[in-house]
Amino acid sequence: MANKHNLLSSYLLQLAQRIDAAQKASDWEALHHYDAKVRTLLSTQRSALSDPELGAEWQRLKAAHMAAFTALNVATKQLKQDMLMLDAQQERAMAYQLSMPMEIIE
Repeated sequence: MANKHNLLSSYLLQLAQRIDAAQKASDWEALHHYDAKVRTLLSTQRSALSDPELGAEWQRLKAAHMAAFTALNVATKQLKQDMLMLDAQQERAMAYQLSMPMEIIE
């Protein structure tokens, strides 16, 4: 049983480290992959969630997951702002182009 705890403990820590690395690299595809692993782990290891020997590892994984979630929200908001700014720039460029006399365009 101790070996099982050691394996799960090291897996949880490794997963938390990979989530941290993917978040710092803004690797959203990797984060999506690791999120799926966390979801699978949560559904398959229900009994391990309440194991006091793994409490610190679960908390570390939870903190890494929440930090990645927060970073993803910030990046999503920034991307939306950038898209709005690009739309406004495109509208200004089209308005400028339409206001130019036809002789200059030819």
